[in-house]
Amino acid sequence: MDLGKSNRRLVRNYLMGEEQIIKTKEEKYLGVIVQENLNPENHKNKIFGLSYKMLTNVRVAFQFMDKYMMKKIITSMISSKLEYAAVV
Repeated sequence: MDLGKSNRRLVRNYLMGEEQIIKTKEEKYLGVIVQENLNPENHKNKIFGLSYKMLTNVRVAFQFMDKYMMKKIITSMISSKLEYAAVV
């Protein structure tokens, strides 16, 4: 992955053994998806999708829980995913 564009940058092909390493458009680092243009859209979409799936599972099980248990599950499992790397 190349971060930044420059006409003066040398273009190199990297090898691992006999195989060439392929450049990627995005990379996952410490749980955060980093794109070469530093746009956070893919990361946000993935986190929101995972949180929504978790919320629908909690909603199905809601009939078997009280409010205290529901609040504890939402704050521990869903809010933590949404807040992780939110400053990125």
